[in-house]
Amino acid sequence: MKKTKTTIQALILSVAAMMLFIATPSAKAAGPLGKRIVLKNGMVLLLAEKHEIPMVTVSMAIKAGGVAEPADKPGLASLTAALMTQGTTSRSANQISREIDFIGGSLSVSGGDDYASAGLRVLKKDLVTGLDLLSDVLMRPALSLRIGRRSHFIPAPVADRVGGVCGHRRESGHCQLIDRR
Repeated sequence: MKKTKTTIQALILSVAAMMLFIATPSAKAAGPLGKRIVLKNGMVLLLAEKHEIPMVTVSMAIKAGGVAEPADKPGLASLTAALMTQGTTSRSANQISREIDFIGGSLSVSGGDDYASAGLRVLKKDLVTGLDLLSDVLMRPALSLRIGRRSHFIPAPVADRVGGVCGHRRESGHCQLIDRR
């Protein structure tokens, strides 16, 4: 867990450092495929620059997902990913949503079969705020099923295990998880 947090921190700091290079006129323009940079810890950064667009997109793929979950806990990776943006130890889901909406950005976390992914898209001027939100979501998730009076669609096997109520979307493989307080 500590190694994962350190890796995430290194990635976020590396992205911020790369953005400083992008902002300087002396930075070499990337080709159509961009630049590939391998950090000392083995993490790979792919950098593609378009100076005419004042937008920064950060996409992360982490070796996790369905293949990494225990056999007796199917859907755990998807549930974890679904809960990542639903609050942290320092921000509620509403605060996260309001902060990213205020700067006109987007923030997402999803779980797949082979990888978990996280994404951030913000204006260049709001990069520090966006990276702060992304860092908080990835390193300090509350991971609580207490979701207030809202509902979320999660993988059907997970909903069955945690007492979710499956509605009209059961056929799509997802169920509606409703807080039953």
